[in-house]
Amino acid sequence: MVPGVVSGGEQMAGVDAAGERSAHLEADAQGPLRPPSEGVREDAGQPMKHSAGMSARQARRIERSIIALCVLSLALIFQPFSLRLFGVGSLLVVVAGLAFNLVPLCRPGVPARSVLRAAAIVLAVLLGVFALAIASAHLYALYLQSR
Repeated sequence: MVPGVVSGGEQMAGVDAAGERSAHLEADAQGPLRPPSEGVREDAGQPMKHSAGMSARQARRIERSIIALCVLSLALIFQPFSLRLFGVGSLLVVVAGLAFNLVPLCRPGVPARSVLRAAAIVLAVLLGVFALAIASAHLYALYLQSR
């Protein structure tokens, strides 16, 4: 009988055709292998502090706040009373539309740091586009003055 081969011709897990134990079988004997990001740091050997992520209540609160901001901005746009409220609604609809990109991250277990990082990226994109718009308007004004 060939070592590492079961009677049906199937190879046993962890044993190669030469009958030697593979590295993952020996690691199983020592305990399950985990990626470095889980549990123990390779460099220090000390347990890492893990955040359990957001609770269901926190995730639901963030998601509903974003949706409420969207509804409020639309209500301000379509109200017939004040042009100033229309302007505020127009600004809010842009902010709410960008904030709506965070809704997929509003799940229980997702770290709040991920939501904040995504919010920072969305804010950076908004500020970048705003800066480009102001710069292009300024350059266009310079172009018109030179004519």
